[in-house]
Amino acid sequence: MTQPPTATEPSYPWPVIGLVGGIGSGKSSVAKMFADAGCRIIDSDEAAHAALHDAEIKAQIIGVFGTQIVNEQNDIDRGRLGSMVFSDAQKLRQLNAMVHPFVAEYRHRCMEKFRHENQIMAVVLDSPLLIESGLHFRCDAVVYVHCGEPLRFSRVQKNRGWTLEDWKKRESSQCPLDKKLEISHYVVSNEADWPHTAAQVNWVLTCITRDFQRNHRLRGTVS
Repeated sequence: MTQPPTATEPSYPWPVIGLVGGIGSGKSSVAKMFADAGCRIIDSDEAAHAALHDAEIKAQIIGVFGTQIVNEQNDIDRGRLGSMVFSDAQKLRQLNAMVHPFVAEYRHRCMEKFRHENQIMAVVLDSPLLIESGLHFRCDAVVYVHCGEPLRFSRVQKNRGWTLEDWKKRESSQCPLDKKLEISHYVVSNEADWPHTAAQVNWVLTCITRDFQRNHRLRGTVS
C-alpha cells in the first residue's frame, strides 16, 4: 500500500479522507461512523441524486436518453436510467459528463463551508468514483472498506433489489478492487457488527489526524 502524503502546508485545517470499496461493502455505514467520531461527510451519491432534479441537468439527460427514463411523477427514474447506462460505457460517460460538474460544485461549497466550522476532526469524501475522478489525489488518506463478495451481494439484493447481473454490471463500471486497495493507506473490515467496525474507524481516524498534525506541524489533541 502507498504511504500517506507528507505535504508541508495543508489546503484545509483538517485532513481529507477518501473512502473506497466494492459496491455493497457498506461505505455509507462507515461514513456514518466517521461522522459519529466528529467528521463531516460529503456524499457524492446524494449530490448526484440532487442533480437529477436540477431543471437544466434534468432536461439535458432526458434530451440524451429519452422520455422512457421519466416516471409518472415526471421525475427521472434512477432504476430505468441505471439499467440503460450501466449496459453501455459510452452512455455512462455521457451521463457522468452532465452530472459531475454539479457534484464537483456541491463538494466545493461544502469544503468551503466546513473551513469556517470549529472542532472538525476530518472531512470524508464518500464517492463511488473517487479514483476515476482523481479525487484520491486530493485526499490526505484513503480508506478501503473491505467486505467479501457473498455479503456484499446479499446486501445489494436485500437493500436495493438488484440481481447478480445488476450488481456485476455496476461493479465492472468502477475501478477494480485490487486497484482501490493498492492506492489505500488503511483498511477497515465491515463484515462484523457495528461496534467492531466502529472501533477500527476510530483507530484509523486517530492515526490519520495524528499524522496530519505531525506532517503539517500543527498543534492538536491527538498524540
